[in-house]
Amino acid sequence: MTSKRPGISPSQRRVSIIGSIGNNVISIIDVRAASAALDLAPTLIEERKARIAKIRSGLIEWSRQKKINYIEPHANFMMIETGKDVRQVGAALMSKGVAAGRPFPPYDTMLRVTIGARKDWAQFQHSLSKVLGLD
Repeated sequence: MTSKRPGISPSQRRVSIIGSIGNNVISIIDVRAASAALDLAPTLIEERKARIAKIRSGLIEWSRQKKINYIEPHANFMMIETGKDVRQVGAALMSKGVAAGRPFPPYDTMLRVTIGARKDWAQFQHSLSKVLGLD
């Protein structure tokens, strides 16, 4: 990474960018956390991408088996067609302990689902199946 200003190192530039967002005070904990993340970055990013891809492919397969339409995902989330007002689906999921995100108009019947930890997917799949009457 090259600095845009002569005499400013890439590290100083990162700190100045982060500082400009808030009140120009960065705690030592934030600095250490950011430094640790940067040290892990070469393997961490690839490991996360692989984990998300594996979970995503499992969710796609489950959606196909349940005949649920979706927008093909290429990130850490996907849009699932519920066939119902997503606000009602979200409320029903919440009553089963699954938090749904906000609506994304004009996709009023599509639920945006973040691809997170595998352990959360079992509960999501079970709850969505119940809410949509897929069982």
